[in-house]
Amino acid sequence: MKIAMRQAGCFKSYGYLGALILVGSEVLMFMRVEPFYTLHTPICWSGLILFVDALIFKLKGESFIASRTREFLLLLPISVGLWLVFEFYNLFLHNWHYVGLPESRVYRYFGYAWSFATIWPAILEVAELV
Repeated sequence: MKIAMRQAGCFKSYGYLGALILVGSEVLMFMRVEPFYTLHTPICWSGLILFVDALIFKLKGESFIASRTREFLLLLPISVGLWLVFEFYNLFLHNWHYVGLPESRVYRYFGYAWSFATIWPAILEVAELV
């Protein structure tokens, strides 16, 4: 009986982009540069997802984005829907609230959607890494 072993792969180029996004967003957020100041959370989560996915690919030879791109893309709207369940409960529980939101409703809801879309992919990527 043969057991298939995955070979470690290279560090995907989007991982470098993810690292640059993480570091750059931190610096620009502290300098209060827009959109990095207002949209810091989804920008950093996106950078983290790219960096961790590339690291997983290097270590395991497969990763969520590189090997299961379609599933990864489907998870983005699912993540929004799942997080909206928590937001619904919070309407009654008042466990958290958001501060420093853009005044523009379009910009604010874009930020919400982007933030919520990154939650489950980030959780699953980090879980795969550890």
